[in-house]
Amino acid sequence: MFTLVHELAHIWIASTGISHHIAPAVINRNNSHPVALFCNAVTANALMPENYILDLDREVFTSSKLVFKTAKQLGVSSFALLVRAFNLDKISKSNYFKLKMEADSDFEEFLIKEVEKKEKLKQKDAPIYYPLKLNRNGRLFTQIGLDAYKGGRIEPNLASLLLNVKSNNFHKLEEQMYRWSR
Repeated sequence: MFTLVHELAHIWIASTGISHHIAPAVINRNNSHPVALFCNAVTANALMPENYILDLDREVFTSSKLVFKTAKQLGVSSFALLVRAFNLDKISKSNYFKLKMEADSDFEEFLIKEVEKKEKLKQKDAPIYYPLKLNRNGRLFTQIGLDAYKGGRIEPNLASLLLNVKSNNFHKLEEQMYRWSR
């Protein structure tokens, strides 16, 4: 949401530009582009109204987990909420950096878990992927598509599109088709 509203702010003021990371705005605002600062301010005011942030219980800013939960409710990142809280003097600079480091660490852990989850799904679903493709396409349609590809009557990209399988994996689909016919 933050990026969307930020980019809308650029459109509203008819100003293009590449926005830089907002972290420098916390350290030294003089180094940030004025248009990016303005668009960040518009976005922060739209998604995280000042009164709402100032009324937040200080407990929210005691752990990155609570910051994440609150940020999620607002549709922003933990980082955006921390910057907003810091800019409104809701948290100190040292607390900002402490929570930012925790949030960065939490995010890294999340990314690692997501990769592991995807790997488990790949391993778990691998045996049924091609039978599923074969079932969805139908045995006859798959056979016709593969024959047309092998015979040079259709291009690999068209065959891939029709069969919904990458052309370099046609052999796996064909292997499954012959297993199925036994």
